[in-house]
Amino acid sequence: MDEIRSVLEKLCEQDRFSGKKMFNDLNILLNKGSTSKLLNKIKNILGDSCYEYILTSLIRNIFLIELVNDDISSTKMEVRWVIKESKGKKQEKYDNTDPRFCSFQDCLKIFLKLLEELRSSIDKDEVKTILILYQKYNILPYELPLDYMRSPLADHSITHIHTINNINWIWDETYKKTLELREILMDSTKNTKSDLFSSILKDKIKVKTYLTDRVQTGVHKTNREKRWEVHPESVHFASRRECFFVERKLISQLSFFVEFPKEIFDLVKDKIILEANSVYRCPVTLEPLNFPQFENEVKKPLHGKSIFHVGHLNPLKLKTDDPTSGHTYQNIGWFSEEGNRIQGNLSIKETRKMLSRIIKNYEDAKILLE
Repeated sequence: MDEIRSVLEKLCEQDRFSGKKMFNDLNILLNKGSTSKLLNKIKNILGDSCYEYILTSLIRNIFLIELVNDDISSTKMEVRWVIKESKGKKQEKYDNTDPRFCSFQDCLKIFLKLLEELRSSIDKDEVKTILILYQKYNILPYELPLDYMRSPLADHSITHIHTINNINWIWDETYKKTLELREILMDSTKNTKSDLFSSILKDKIKVKTYLTDRVQTGVHKTNREKRWEVHPESVHFASRRECFFVERKLISQLSFFVEFPKEIFDLVKDKIILEANSVYRCPVTLEPLNFPQFENEVKKPLHGKSIFHVGHLNPLKLKTDDPTSGHTYQNIGWFSEEGNRIQGNLSIKETRKMLSRIIKNYEDAKILLE
């Protein structure tokens, strides 16, 4: 097992991490040992391509973490047991006191547990379906239906999040429906706008759903890490399950934009979260959002300019006791450019109160709006 540790550490020392090389090197080692029978069963059921994707992703998610680099300009793949001092722009240190830290031996225990659980579940049709959909329609590298069960923020009895008792496979309808939505939208045999929706998912929805914002101040600085890999005390932290809900919610809202293609709506209507109203409106301006305009922006993007934004009704850095706050599907929405600018750092409730006050001021001053 020391060979596995050595391979992972050497890979993370390289300037450019290679998942392909990780699979090639570790697949040989793992098939020499006691895990060979487990792996052979999984491979026989999933096929070579899906097997490679699942094993590579499982190794990546259990043994490695993508931390923000010292300059907070990008991310750097590291082993979970790395010791990282605070330097550069004073990024927080990473060591065994960090809730995300995990020794190699404990990572190995988690890996073997999940591998055994996968072998026991792989005969079920729904499990095989979910894994194949992940392999075909992933929008992030190394996506898998894994999640933490508890967070130190919600449960003060746990000091570390990456532990054998806190990571499970998730085989539920939320994952399946979101993956089926991706399949419908990204498969060219299922709809004629698959290229457009692939761009929407990978260029618009992925970044705002799964990756952190750029934060240069405060204790927990971030810049495009996976939300479940930032420090659990960061306002940008969110579980994989919650991120999946967010993706599905954004697709659902998009389906109610004015002039959304009816033929595609008919395909997705059984998978989306149905909206209360027939037309989706900007939460601030209440103006209906238009799909042809959105499509044009996706096809012809202008650097640094967008008339459609994804935002939080209650901004992440705003301290509020609203239970829907944070990076949750109840707190997410598409905003118009004007709505995003008007809201700023205010909650949606504060923004609407401000607009009502302004309207009343105009009425009291008898200033007519034309």
